[in-house]
Amino acid sequence: MIECIEELGSELEEAILIHVDVLRNREIEVCQAWASHDANAGLLLRSPDFAVVVIVTMTLGIGANTAIFSLVHGVILRPFSYPKPDQLMYLTTQFPTLGFLQFWVSPPEYIEFQEINRSFSDVGAYTTGEVNLRAGDRPLRVRSANVDEHLVEPPASP
Repeated sequence: MIECIEELGSELEEAILIHVDVLRNREIEVCQAWASHDANAGLLLRSPDFAVVVIVTMTLGIGANTAIFSLVHGVILRPFSYPKPDQLMYLTTQFPTLGFLQFWVSPPEYIEFQEINRSFSDVGAYTTGEVNLRAGDRPLRVRSANVDEHLVEPPASP
């Protein structure tokens, strides 16, 4: 029993010494960080023009980051505004003899779906593709989607 206490005591002492070393290293790092911040603050105070450039750059960077995140959140991260998004369906046609198990719906088929629909609250359509945009003097090729009014407006909740 006494041997166990002595072993535990030596391990505990070693753990305490390691912990003290870690704390000292952190204290040194914090002191170095404060010294760095003091030097940077002194640089900004000595050169107000540079300080204005730094502040404007930080402001624009934070503002751009906020705007981009808001856009990504609103367009990509936010869930569908449909009342029951788990009930949305994706309709395709099939041509198994030609090897097409999932094929796009033609415009006449889409119109027929809308006319004879008895199972869905609404039927909408979209197409995807690519378009050219002009950014200054450079053309850009971007992905696009054409969406009809049935997909833009969510159906009314029953």
